Amino acid sequence: MMRVAVAVGLGNWLLSQGVINGRNRDLTQDGDAIARYVQALMLIWSIVSGWLLYRVDEESDKVASAVTEGDVKAFLQEAPKRTALTIRLFHLALSLLFVHSFHLFHITDSLSTLEVQGGIGFLVSLTVLFIWDLDDPFPGVINVANISLEWAETLAAEGDHQTPLQT
Repeated sequence: MMRVAVAVGLGNWLLSQGVINGRNRDLTQDGDAIARYVQALMLIWSIVSGWLLYRVDEESDKVASAVTEGDVKAFLQEAPKRTALTIRLFHLALSLLFVHSFHLFHITDSLSTLEVQGGIGFLVSLTVLFIWDLDDPFPGVINVANISLEWAETLAAEGDHQTPLQT
């Protein structure tokens, strides 16, 4: 997850430095409008990301509690729940728009460009990956520990197409 976020951050910086930054010098007179646009996107992105993070953390906690308490019924009810694809795509599109909005600023110093473009690319991609990883209790860096193989097989047999053990 961290490698992907670092790669996205560096890629964003390289795109900004190599392609975009030299072409947006004439946008300085529109600085106030651009700043307001970026601030509005940041607010919207933060609210949506915070809501998604809260939601997936709550669902992950329910699965973890079911495993800890040995409640197979609650596990089978909570484990298959995922964030809808449309919400994921909306969040991804909003994230890309938010990262791209920083390309509207012309930054002359290379180190500052690395900090802004690399940092925002890293932060946004890490947030998206973290939310997606937390949304699924089985694989990934953040998962629910000690799920019995029997429970996972039962979940797969009941038709959860996202369970990794389904054949």
